[in-house]
Amino acid sequence: MNVLNTSIMSFYHPTKVVFLDDNQAFLDAVALELYEQENLLMFTNPDSAMEQCKNSNESIFQFTAMEKENNNLDLNGNSITTTFNMVNMIYEPSRFNNVAVLVVDYSMPNINGIEFCKQLRDRNIYKILLTAEADSDIAINAFNDGIIDKFILKTHANLFEQLKIYINELTNKYFINFSRDSLNYGGGSLKSLLNNDSFKDLFNKIIKQNNAIEYYLIDRLGSFLFLTRDGKPTWLLISDQDKINSQVDLLKDYSFPDELIKKIKEKENILFLFSENEYKEDLVEWKKYIFESQKLDDNYNFSIVVGNLTNSIHWDKVVSYQ
Repeated sequence: MNVLNTSIMSFYHPTKVVFLDDNQAFLDAVALELYEQENLLMFTNPDSAMEQCKNSNESIFQFTAMEKENNNLDLNGNSITTTFNMVNMIYEPSRFNNVAVLVVDYSMPNINGIEFCKQLRDRNIYKILLTAEADSDIAINAFNDGIIDKFILKTHANLFEQLKIYINELTNKYFINFSRDSLNYGGGSLKSLLNNDSFKDLFNKIIKQNNAIEYYLIDRLGSFLFLTRDGKPTWLLISDQDKINSQVDLLKDYSFPDELIKKIKEKENILFLFSENEYKEDLVEWKKYIFESQKLDDNYNFSIVVGNLTNSIHWDKVVSYQ
């Protein structure tokens, strides 16, 4: 699935789509028609397909429900740096091998598609059943029972186009499901920002211009880290009036240069301290975390930064898609 074909969620990275069908010629046709989707895995053997599905490492999604808090507070008791732990997923090679969607034929020699799907009920994998018209009632019952998420007739006039639509839709749901906790933690203002048309346009522009294929929410305000196929980072840094007020109070208390404080206060610059490590650096070092900013709307301003903004990420350990 193209990263641009999604809602903005708390994170996104390439995943796998498994096809299981005993007809190799059909799988070859799928591979030909869906050639733009490089994440397809084709199986004629149910045991091999099951092994692939059950090898998905869903434990990495523990990061989506956790946040790294710190004790760096301004004079009003507000946290200065707050980093979501989900950024740690960039060290996990298994994230690219997780199966988001399964497409399985109903009629196979050793096991039918519904029985196969029943064995994956404990997995966060969305399931599409391919069926003949004679078996459509069985597919409807399986859908109503929650065993499958979509079904499609193999004789559908636009079978491959419909498969693309369903795969995109269900992959989107896959990430929405795992994004729910972190987005709820961010509160209504974060959800509102992610649905803001100006923000969405900016977000997609960054993806296109930087050829990003994955992204991760890094704070409650809506800042994101984007990565290319070879792991090159781009940052979208977001600030609002509350954050500006907190930072100005803190910087005044630390006798930071008035000229720099003024630029932050007037939204010409953004100060972005990624983690506690940056916060603990000598004050003079904070200048390298100040970036020119632009207005998004009346509530937010932003900066786009390309490169290794922080040493708190172990860039030599980041596992890229390529």
